[in-house]
Amino acid sequence: MKARDPRALEEAMERFKHPVCNYVNMVLHDRAAAEDITQETFIKVYFKAHTLRSNNLKAWIFTIATNLALAQLRKRKLRRLLHLAALSQAETAAPPGLNGPILFEQLMALLPDKYRLPLLLKDLYAFSYEEISAMLNKPEGTVKSLVHRAKKLLKQGAQPRFALKELYYA
Repeated sequence: MKARDPRALEEAMERFKHPVCNYVNMVLHDRAAAEDITQETFIKVYFKAHTLRSNNLKAWIFTIATNLALAQLRKRKLRRLLHLAALSQAETAAPPGLNGPILFEQLMALLPDKYRLPLLLKDLYAFSYEEISAMLNKPEGTVKSLVHRAKKLLKQGAQPRFALKELYYA
């Protein structure tokens, strides 16, 4: 992909826009924010294409999207900490959405970010451990451990409610 080539950007967007948006939505659990971050991702792709050093365009685009999503999560966590201080113990005791059937997205939402991101990249988007390692700037062995632990937590979460509480507070 050449730097600032509108045709190349259109091709990249057509190919990766929906997978990136779906991935960011699964990370943030907010479709509107995911669409904004997807748009911001492709703006960065357009202006930073000259910095692409590998032949793996998909991994590079997902790295940009991951970094933007993580920045958004950090902002949210700061806001949430301020709001949690005002909530009572009863309001924060149980994870939301456990009255009805537990869906995959609900289970994924219960996973801490450090486990959810590598699992999504590995199992949903089929990146190699090496690619995920580069995207998250973590050793490959750590990524393998995080994916394994995420799967273990998801299996526990599919069990009775008490396991979900452990998963939620892990």
